[in-house]
Amino acid sequence: MAGAALVLLPKPLDGMVQDILQTLHPDLKLMDSAVFALHDASEHFLTEVFQDAGLVTAKKGGKDDEGTAHADKRFLQLARRIRGERS
Repeated sequence: MAGAALVLLPKPLDGMVQDILQTLHPDLKLMDSAVFALHDASEHFLTEVFQDAGLVTAKKGGKDDEGTAHADKRFLQLARRIRGERS
């Protein structure tokens, strides 16, 4: 995702990954390249899900009184189901 704005900030994601790793396997350490790969995959996944949820929102007409479209939890869940993911 070169040149694009980040969806996830690297430091908080790195901290979360390290916390989970310490809980599951306290004796393991991740290389920087592995954390970068997780960050890249997470960015890609979230971008795709939000794009799909935006399409569902537009199709379902999820607009408020001012005409602004909002993707709520239902639209995110539907987008994930359409993608073949389990909720």
